[in-house]
Amino acid sequence: MMDLSSTVLGFATGTYTVTRATARLKTGPQNPYGRDGRYDSPTTTAIQVRACVQPVTGRELEHLPEGLRTKEVIRIFSTVALYSGADGQEPDTVLANGVTWEVATVKRWNELGNYWESLAVKL
Repeated sequence: MMDLSSTVLGFATGTYTVTRATARLKTGPQNPYGRDGRYDSPTTTAIQVRACVQPVTGRELEHLPEGLRTKEVIRIFSTVALYSGADGQEPDTVLANGVTWEVATVKRWNELGNYWESLAVKL
């Protein structure tokens, strides 16, 4: 396995705040609704992540679901895993350049570099 994590950090464009859902307030991760039927927001924690943030190309937009293709999207390379919500957890949000982005897709480059590539959509 080739480790390119130091290279990814070498191209880092900054340190960004990632907000991650940690636990549900009342009802657990399987049921986000309280006894009163209202949505319970998860508790969150903020972490600092060094990453390389880049714009995406039109070709990369074609790999997104149709509903996301018309939105502003960035690509994030990091040595820390970000969550897209595909695993049943709330997606991470990233504060980059004064704008909040929601992670839409995550690809782990384990064998070819030991880093993560994520696409995030502007909120």
